Amino acid sequence: MIASGGYPQSDTVALKADGTAAWRKKGEPSYVPSLIVVNEYLYMVNDKGVAICIDAASGKEKWRHRVGGNFRTSPIASGGNVITTNMAGKTTVFRANPDKYEMVAENQLGDEGFCSPAVSRGQLFLRIADSTQGPRQEWLYCIGKPKETAGLQDEGAAGATRQ
Repeated sequence: MIASGGYPQSDTVALKADGTAAWRKKGEPSYVPSLIVVNEYLYMVNDKGVAICIDAASGKEKWRHRVGGNFRTSPIASGGNVITTNMAGKTTVFRANPDKYEMVAENQLGDEGFCSPAVSRGQLFLRIADSTQGPRQEWLYCIGKPKETAGLQDEGAAGATRQ
């Protein structure tokens, strides 16, 4: 198990089955956003917008990259990528690659993003708020066409829609 947080001292720690620490990184917290492991590597985008890749077994840092913005959402993994949205509504997609940071895409939707992205059947769902056109309004975006499952295909959103 790997956990991150703590107050006032904060760190990231990997625990063995007996409860002892396999490794610990002091001062490397992701206080609110959850951590994600993809193919034996831990990926985090901490509260201050720094993406970090760590070997989950050894705790050795592979790379770090400033994504930008502040984060309260948790990253998700899909199709070999890590997807996360900052508090200003910018979604960043980067490859789950332990060798280097590789940005795939950045998109700005709205001006607030406090919900973690979700993926289902090949579609990306983002809940975003926007107040640029007047009173604050929340939107649910669906990006992509649904993949068939067991010969059945949902009817519904294709492409990017606001509902």
